Amino acid sequence: MPSFPIIDSHVHLYDVQRLSYPWLASAPKINRTYLLKDFDEARAPVEVDKIVFAEVWVAPDQYLQEAALVQELADRDSRLCGMVAHLPCERGLAVERDLDVLMQHRSRRGIRRLIEIERDISFCLEPDFIAAVKLIGRRGLPFDICVKHFGMVFALELARRCPEVQFVLDRSIEQGDRVLAILNKLDIPPPPPEEPASRL
Repeated sequence: MPSFPIIDSHVHLYDVQRLSYPWLASAPKINRTYLLKDFDEARAPVEVDKIVFAEVWVAPDQYLQEAALVQELADRDSRLCGMVAHLPCERGLAVERDLDVLMQHRSRRGIRRLIEIERDISFCLEPDFIAAVKLIGRRGLPFDICVKHFGMVFALELARRCPEVQFVLDRSIEQGDRVLAILNKLDIPPPPPEEPASRL
């Protein structure tokens, strides 16, 4: 256990009474509301100073409501200081109005569109997807890449095509050796030792 307060940079919170999460039907053990009081019970004696929410694959038409819910929670608990919200980047520049809405939330820190859940991961290289990611970058927000190790090639190509955008690689520590093996095969150096691998 750490002897100092930590920042939990990837926390999922969800309210099944207010929003729909279709994927939870296949995960009965966690198919219930999970909010900050539940987080506090789970963290036990670990002191958490700050929390960053990561979007939870809400129903396709509810991502703006999800962001509004998270901002409500943040307004009541100052520990919740960041939100990585969902945006359907495959819609291209048509997402600009929704991005405007997300930008109004004080806790917004980044955007994520899950890539690993798609059968064809190469969809993230379609022109509309790239246009949306570049739009996110112009708003000063990073884009979170969430892929399994086998999708890393597409994630790296997305980053190459959007050099002006800051990217965050989700959960790379989880997949550690496999991610580094792919980077080595592609002749891309791993991050220097002082930088966390999740910032590749």
